[in-house]
Amino acid sequence: NILDVGSGSGWTVALLSSIVGTKGKVTAAERIPELYEFGKKNADKFNFVKKGIAEFYNIDGSKGYEKNSPYDRIIVSAMTEDIPRPLKEQLKVGGKMVIPVHNDIWYIEKRGEDDLYIEKYSGFSFVPLIHKSND
Repeated sequence: NILDVGSGSGWTVALLSSIVGTKGKVTAAERIPELYEFGKKNADKFNFVKKGIAEFYNIDGSKGYEKNSPYDRIIVSAMTEDIPRPLKEQLKVGGKMVIPVHNDIWYIEKRGEDDLYIEKYSGFSFVPLIHKSND
């Protein structure tokens, strides 16, 4: 069970869907309506949406998507200042997350409800994760 935040053109959703297969699920969160539609259309070229492997939502991904949680893996494709609380809460114990914080990639393992192991990797650049104020 994977959450893809900032799913954009859908290429990561398609890649992840092909990896998890029919026994897995990929939840895609994209706040920009045009990218949401574009990504959903691209992933559905491979029938991932029709098969129920991928689900797309036009939402503020910084809030995750609680309905499909907890997640085994979370991948975030936009930079944030810190790990959004909803993403920490929706990651299952034993789950892993990759998220750009400032211009570092943070690899996170949730080892307990309040126990996050974090490794930081420098030298990257990302667009910011935008929070919608009306959600």
